[in-house]
Amino acid sequence: RMGSAQATIGIVEFSDYQCPYCRGFHDQIFPRLKKEYVDTGIAQFIHKDLPLKSIHPQALAAALAADCAGAQQRFWPMHEALYANNGRLAPELYPQLGRELGLDEAKFTACLGDASREHVIMRDVVEARGLGITGTPSFVIGKIQGDVLTVARLAKGAPSFKDFAQEIEKLRKTMDSDATPQTK
Repeated sequence: RMGSAQATIGIVEFSDYQCPYCRGFHDQIFPRLKKEYVDTGIAQFIHKDLPLKSIHPQALAAALAADCAGAQQRFWPMHEALYANNGRLAPELYPQLGRELGLDEAKFTACLGDASREHVIMRDVVEARGLGITGTPSFVIGKIQGDVLTVARLAKGAPSFKDFAQEIEKLRKTMDSDATPQTK
């Protein structure tokens, strides 16, 4: 998760590190979304993995690299590094990125080699399938209440910044009206 724990709007992305459309979202739309909604405390951005192994053979290994970097509190820097290297993902790249990010090399290598770590990624895949999501990038936008996200919109493909902004502003208005005391 990225953003304030007090944010009441959640943007969940189901993504594949080898997907060129996912990289396009992260290069072109995400920076503005982060600046205007995540950094300001309005929304949380939540990453979920959906490696499309049949067409992207390095997607699962890349997701594992991000997860293993996350075990050392470096998920987001690895996330960005993987998208920056989207066209050249390969087993020898992950340790190199780990070194560049200052990860404990022995721990990172052991984590990458731990087959049981795949269950973390597969939980996201099962969640995506339950929502009817089979392609990347896909997004779920909704209200956060405690640990629950109430879905307001499901978007398959990469919406424009304007689409995200409209949905977020619509949610903000409904939440403001819900909080307004009613008088008779």
